[in-house]
Amino acid sequence: MKICLITNNKNQWDINYNFIFNKLLETLNLSLKDVFYLKNPNDAYYINDNYSHSLVLLDYRSTNIQQHQQFFSEVNIPKVFIIDSIPEIQKNLSIEFNRELRNYNFPLLNLLPFPLQLFLYNEYADGLIFYSKTDQINFSKIYPLKKETPYNIIPPSLGNIKDIKADFTYFSPNNNIGFNGSPSYANGIYHIYDTLNNFPNYKLNLFGNHGSNEISNEVLVNHLTETNPNIKFNGILKNTNNFFKENHIYYNVSIYDSFNYFTFISLLNGVVPILNKETSTSEYFINYPFKSDLTSISINNTLEKISQTPPEELKKIITNTILPLKGLNNKTIKKEYHTFLNHLNNI
Repeated sequence: MKICLITNNKNQWDINYNFIFNKLLETLNLSLKDVFYLKNPNDAYYINDNYSHSLVLLDYRSTNIQQHQQFFSEVNIPKVFIIDSIPEIQKNLSIEFNRELRNYNFPLLNLLPFPLQLFLYNEYADGLIFYSKTDQINFSKIYPLKKETPYNIIPPSLGNIKDIKADFTYFSPNNNIGFNGSPSYANGIYHIYDTLNNFPNYKLNLFGNHGSNEISNEVLVNHLTETNPNIKFNGILKNTNNFFKENHIYYNVSIYDSFNYFTFISLLNGVVPILNKETSTSEYFINYPFKSDLTSISINNTLEKISQTPPEELKKIITNTILPLKGLNNKTIKKEYHTFLNHLNNI
């Protein structure tokens, strides 16, 4: 089996997707030579001659259906789309943000219109991979495919199994909350702002870049940091060890996420995540006690629950939460990909 990766994004992923992209290459033993871009349609012929299967990882910020058609129509090997984010959900959240906070009733996102997005999946997807059951269910409700397309739930790997364990080197209980990623409305940043306005005994340290919805995210961050002194935007994270040492709680009360990779990295390094119990990421936190809904009171109560839990008990919770995650290792995830791709050959 020889796998390649097809994408429409050349080194412009936001923080979370960059983690996942690089981990996918590592897990499947791919190099950058195995990555092909839609802007180079002649690569399709090279792919046909040199690979048995293609994984398609598309940035949902795309409006050029002709580019997709030109490339995918020439690729003869199976094309398996990795659904790392559901475009229609992202669009609706962009509309919600602009309507409620900016008095606009349209998204500031460049996406394929719904009919063309549906056409893309119907016409070219020989298989689908999701990071969570939640995403698979939501996708099937939003995009009614005309054919029965094989799918599997395969989350990103967290690395070698020996490294999937708790490291409490930088464990430091305090009232600092950290976040690393795209500080977006979808990632729940406005909701933590509302919480901190009502319960100001916590500080929020935001790291990352403005990501896929650059204009709206910049407006949101500027509003937060200018009106609440307990919120600070620090730009790109340069020292993860300092992040783990300075921040006791990791914020991931997202409205929507698919697989928030830095939440898992933080957990492995002794930072205590607070999660929205309805998101895809929370599927992997079995029996985890620090889950919230999107209300400021619920978020605050969960933060207080973390703060009032003795340090040794927190360490025990983190250790127990990590145990089921050992299955998300390079060897196992690679095997799941190969099993699914081989299955497509027998259909």
